Parts: sequence; C-alpha cells; structure tokens
Amino acid sequence: MREAFRAHGFDPDIKDDYLRRSSGLLPWIIAVTLATPITAFFAAFGTTLGNAVAQDVHAAFKAWVKDMWASRAGSVAARGFLEVEDSDNTHVILTSGLPDEALDALLGMDLEQHRGEYLTWDEESGAWRDPTRR
Repeated sequence: MREAFRAHGFDPDIKDDYLRRSSGLLPWIIAVTLATPITAFFAAFGTTLGNAVAQDVHAAFKAWVKDMWASRAGSVAARGFLEVEDSDNTHVILTSGLPDEALDALLGMDLEQHRGEYLTWDEESGAWRDPTRR
C-alpha cells in the first residue's frame, strides 16, 4: 500500500490497524484521512514530489485507486473499499471494482457542492449520492 501511494507522489503516514467485530469474513478497508479538502487532494494528481507532470489528472487518480485496490490483492477478503475522508468531513467510498464510469463521474462532480457528504456510487442510477440524505 505504501508503494501505491509513493508511486503517485505521496508520502503517507500509514498505520496498520486491525479491528474485528464479527466472526465472519469482513471486507478489507483502506481508510485515507486527508488534512485538506478532497478537491485539493484531487488537484495533487498529475504532480509528483512538487514537480508538474504532463499527465491527465483523471488517469492519474484512476491509476492510484486501482493501485490501492491491487495492494490488497493478497487479502483473505476478495473485496473491500477505499474510504477517503477530508478535512470537511466529506467521505468518498470507493468500492473495489467500481467501473471507470463511476470514477469519471466522481472526478466530473463539483465536490464543493457535496462538502460534508458521505458519497457512494449508486449502480442503479449511475450516480454518486449520499445515502444518509433524502
């Protein structure tokens, strides 16, 4: 997992934490806590160690997400999710195996309009939504 971050120009403070509250097999979780709004995190893609890289931000973000999922390939649980929480208490849940359509839609959103929301991909509607809001 550390390598997946570093390959994309980030030097994370990683803490292994294991908490089990079930006797059954649980999905893996990678929780990423940001010290900035998520929009600043997304803007960081396409740069490496402070040097601008001529790289499509969308492609860089999607590659990072897929690398993070791949970092859990040896896990006992076949599926899991990446949870990104920002300084505005916005949560984005990136379930393993999300289609590129979902990642493209996320990057196309005005996330300033969704500050503090808990965003998940709704396959039925083909859109990101906050299931805690009606």
